[in-house]
Amino acid sequence: KKLNDLPQPTSHSVLLAAQSGSTKEVFLIGGRRKNVSAASTIYNQVYAYNVQQNTWVSKQSLPYPLSAASGIAYGNQLLVFSGDQGETFNKVENLLLKIATEKETNHLKALNTEKEHVLAGHPGFSTGVIRYHVGTNVWDSLNPLPAQPPVTTNAVLWDDQIFISGGEIRAGVRSAAILCGQIK
Repeated sequence: KKLNDLPQPTSHSVLLAAQSGSTKEVFLIGGRRKNVSAASTIYNQVYAYNVQQNTWVSKQSLPYPLSAASGIAYGNQLLVFSGDQGETFNKVENLLLKIATEKETNHLKALNTEKEHVLAGHPGFSTGVIRYHVGTNVWDSLNPLPAQPPVTTNAVLWDDQIFISGGEIRAGVRSAAILCGQIK
């Protein structure tokens, strides 16, 4: 059975299921959209899909645009960890767009050198942890992650512990590290 389409073209989002009272919802949080001739759009939008009504509803936006984050549902709260706010990602994409159309060899070399410097200086991803309260439609910030957090991975809740394994710690740099945190 075909359900309603996503409210916008989206990749690298967090998708979490939660229940408030008798309402079952699936939350689409942040993410990004690749554009043809411009840098990707990094979303701060949050939508909830009402399972019973087959409808998408706009919710309170994230405090900032965010893609490639991970998250968990815990009771009537959604926790979102780390993510890419897009600054370095968009710089590299804009340089790649210029490189694709540049014909002059010296300019092309300079653009490639600039791109390599941006990638080499990648600061890593956000250590932020944000929480959404399903019943009140409000976001707030929690203590940041204590270690260099990965993106493009999943968070898993198991016995009140959160595990975030593997993932990317800087552009193109994968990690085998596992972060573990306890919910108190």
